[in-house]
Amino acid sequence: MNSSEKIPKGNALSLPKGWVETTLGEVVNIYSGKTRPKTQGRYPIYGGNGILNYGDKYNQNNGTIVIGRVGAYCGNVFFER
Repeated sequence: MNSSEKIPKGNALSLPKGWVETTLGEVVNIYSGKTRPKTQGRYPIYGGNGILNYGDKYNQNNGTIVIGRVGAYCGNVFFER
């Protein structure tokens, strides 16, 4: 199977008891980053290779998974509490 072929819903491999077939978009919120704060501060600002700088504002109140989306480190994953 190549990457352009899709598995029709309902044809997934056998799932463990209690699991359900769904899409990623039904269980998480996915969105692109925000503009960097212009003022230095204590909150880490993440890029595709980890912390880029620190800003005076934050844009998440809870734990967040950060996935680099461009550049040599595209796909790197960070979890920030």
